[in-house]
Amino acid sequence: MRRFLVSMLALALVPLATAAAAPKDPKAGLAYYENPRTLSHVAAKFGIPVEEIARLNGIKDKDHFHRYGLVLPDVPSTRKLPRYVPWAPARPRAMCPVTPWKLVAAQEKGCTEAYCGTGPGGGRACLCRDDQAETTISLTTNGKTLRLPASISMWNPWGSSFVDVTSADLDSDGSPEVMLSTLGAVSNGLGQEYREFIVVRDGREWFRYDSGTFTAKTALVRVGNECHLASAHWEEVTHPLKGPALHLVERTFDPTNLRVDREIVGARAGEGQFYELPFDPLAPRTLPAQSATVLAISRVDDGTTVTIRTDAGKKTLPDARFGDASTGRVLPLGFLPSKASVGKGKVLFGRSHDIDIVWLSSPKQR
Repeated sequence: MRRFLVSMLALALVPLATAAAAPKDPKAGLAYYENPRTLSHVAAKFGIPVEEIARLNGIKDKDHFHRYGLVLPDVPSTRKLPRYVPWAPARPRAMCPVTPWKLVAAQEKGCTEAYCGTGPGGGRACLCRDDQAETTISLTTNGKTLRLPASISMWNPWGSSFVDVTSADLDSDGSPEVMLSTLGAVSNGLGQEYREFIVVRDGREWFRYDSGTFTAKTALVRVGNECHLASAHWEEVTHPLKGPALHLVERTFDPTNLRVDREIVGARAGEGQFYELPFDPLAPRTLPAQSATVLAISRVDDGTTVTIRTDAGKKTLPDARFGDASTGRVLPLGFLPSKASVGKGKVLFGRSHDIDIVWLSSPKQR
């Protein structure tokens, strides 16, 4: 259940990214053995002393250990085993420049409380709470006004992490897009933030998604020579030695074509180092073969519902996710693209980790 209150445990567990590069892992290239029962069983199977296995894996109590996998020395008996590939430390994120909108308390018709202000090019934004305690945000850009309902856990002035509005030219057409983020809830335990992130282009909503810990001020990050949008959520990830655990997983994608970057990074709960994940923890090993045409996309509560047409007829996928078939990576939680962004071509769909995923074709085929 989502709650705004963040426990002290959550603050202790949320990892912080570090810029320090870790030294080369001495275990790299050694043999890897998955799901060991006991050290004595592994030692007998491969003819390796228990003491050597314990030393290689940093195991102090040889009779009681909890490991998802073990590294073994490179000897003739282990030559057919796969090699252990350590996860590389992630490089620190570099943010791309954005223009924050400055908004202040204002008197606005129909609002019991309001915060309004202007942005680049004469744009105007207002956060309004009416006498029914309903909250809306109006954005006026290029002479067009877009009114959006806002789900905000606490009424708070502009300039906080609850509500942020910024501008940046995402598609390099000379006209900046507007990015709006609103913090809806924070869970107990790990303190997962749920933050709706909306991108407005030419006075219309372009797409939206849940950016998690990233705000409109911090979500535009540098990927190579480009600026992409980011999200961060807790997901279960299985480390080859430590086993499964929740990780704060960061995903990035190109907003101009919805191509998801292959590079996904994550930090294990309670640890401070972000690593490059060699796989997408939500994606299947191979993409599904079932194809369909997208008929409708809608937001129901906090999830995305996708209606598709298959050879067998219409099918509704509640709480679905979108993925990029060209990279095999999943788009952020709650991603709601425009129908034009999806295109009229065929998509693939299937379930992975108990989630319905609609896989968009490569940008050139949409």
